[in-house]
Amino acid sequence: MPGTVAITGASGFVGGHMAQRLVADDWQVRALVRRPDANLPEGVIAVPGDLSDSASLSALVAGADAVVHCAGVVGKVNRAGFQDINVDGTARLAAAAAANAERPPRFILMSSLAAREPGLSAYAASKRDGEEAVANHGDGLDWTILRPAAVYGPGDRATLTIFRQWRAGFMIAPSGGAQRVSLIHAGDLAAGVAGLLATGRGNGETLEIGDRHPEGYSWDRMAKAGGRALGRPVSCIAVPGAVLMAAAAVNLAGHGLIGRTPMVTPGKIAELRHPNWVCDDAAMAAASDWSPALTIDDGFKDTVAWYRNHGWL
Repeated sequence: MPGTVAITGASGFVGGHMAQRLVADDWQVRALVRRPDANLPEGVIAVPGDLSDSASLSALVAGADAVVHCAGVVGKVNRAGFQDINVDGTARLAAAAAANAERPPRFILMSSLAAREPGLSAYAASKRDGEEAVANHGDGLDWTILRPAAVYGPGDRATLTIFRQWRAGFMIAPSGGAQRVSLIHAGDLAAGVAGLLATGRGNGETLEIGDRHPEGYSWDRMAKAGGRALGRPVSCIAVPGAVLMAAAAVNLAGHGLIGRTPMVTPGKIAELRHPNWVCDDAAMAAASDWSPALTIDDGFKDTVAWYRNHGWL
């Protein structure tokens, strides 16, 4: 029977879907929040603090049956920018959970498929280091590392730019056309985690999770699905990798002037140009008794409807 689950990142995109699903499955959900006005799903109990505060992490995990660690940073310019949250924060949380001596909770780390290729970018390296932090600091924990494919869905600002391109009738993609990418709707990702918690399997494993489309998707296939969701044709505009890298370098050089980290950095372009981001879902299927509910067409339609209803698109 569901008990208490502690979650990080519940005010964000993936963590919000996760918390909402676990509440629906009758878990008592408590979430680490940095701000008292954090936007949490209904029914979630707020625990003030952050990943740098060991006392608040101990309060978060005390008596919990499971921990789902979704918090992380994506938009930083170098490895040092990712270290505190993606690596050190993960280590502190795993250590706090492991110190729950009477009954250490099940620990699920939301990593990234990018961790498969840590040499590509500072982000990818930080996600791999975060995985290693769980193994090194989670002594006595039953842990599972989850590597999702590219996640999209209602509430996601990261992929909103792509949907806006599709609305305008185009999609910018690296030239060559050989890249293959797996996708997963945030609701299906949350259901997969719920499945892992329900079965109790997958301990000590690193599992990839996508939408079970075995060959992944080309940029053209995604553009066509986006066009169908938006009710208009969409064309791919192939741009040479060198041009994309140059634009990303200019973005990076000017980030101090605009006061924020640009979404397009050389690391992100290196990730986009990598030829194979296709998931192998077999181990996840065996561990969770789960299968995705949404195809790419259904998922994109659901996302477009949410964006339109909330005035984002």
